[in-house]
Amino acid sequence: MEDLSIRGVFAALLLSRDRDGSLIEPALANQLEFLLSRGIRNFAFNGATSEYCQATPAELSRCLQISKTILPSDASILCGIGAASLRDTLKLGEIAIRADVLGLLVPAPHFFPYSQSDLVA
Repeated sequence: MEDLSIRGVFAALLLSRDRDGSLIEPALANQLEFLLSRGIRNFAFNGATSEYCQATPAELSRCLQISKTILPSDASILCGIGAASLRDTLKLGEIAIRADVLGLLVPAPHFFPYSQSDLVA
């Protein structure tokens, strides 16, 4: 099996929202700039910080657009694409792939025990 390991430390980004649930885009930009100023070059969007089950395709696309305007070319991004349906997961995956992320974070379905080789397949 091919080694698909991704190594290093990735900072999990929090997607700040206002009272009505809308993204606070300047907060994301500030978070990215702060982490960059501390030497961080690897980032994880839409991960286990509870964003992946909330972010819409439009929101994920916008977050990745913002990151591309701020992050240097040597930065790496992992992107969570989990959703309640396969169709929505694939839609998020297409958005992430178009944004040229390093890798995708896909949660296994919660109701079946899958092995690592099952997930790779």
